[in-house]
Amino acid sequence: MTSYFEKWFWAKRRGIGPLSAQEAEERHRSGRAYVAVFVDDGVKRVIDFASPWVSVTFLDPFERPFLQYDFKKNQNSVLFLSLVRHTEFNGDGKDPKETATFSFKEDGSLLIENMDHEAGTASEKETSFDPQDNKEPYPMFGEYGSVARLDR
Repeated sequence: MTSYFEKWFWAKRRGIGPLSAQEAEERHRSGRAYVAVFVDDGVKRVIDFASPWVSVTFLDPFERPFLQYDFKKNQNSVLFLSLVRHTEFNGDGKDPKETATFSFKEDGSLLIENMDHEAGTASEKETSFDPQDNKEPYPMFGEYGSVARLDR
């Protein structure tokens, strides 16, 4: 079951301003911001529609954001995956152990940043990729599987 909200309060890990499915669908059609939250395969997904951005955050069993996708919508209603952030945590603590951030550009350039929070070190690498692989159609209301899949 999917729940809908006006926004997501990250500090409390909960939605604010509950919306009915009809209210969320109207916001989806008109391009107004809303949040959809659902669980698939035991993983909670928080999808924040804030035109022209769509952010998908995956929460672990401790409600910590371990994976994030940021998409930008273009004029043709095509989403481009512009950022992926993966975070590892120690045990059930709230502080991150390591973070890897992948920043994609539509010209095919890719910046990979790795942070070791415990050691206080960071590294960067620039490379390239096929930008076609990062394109997704803008999802229909309630059909979030394409943007909210773990296997990218």
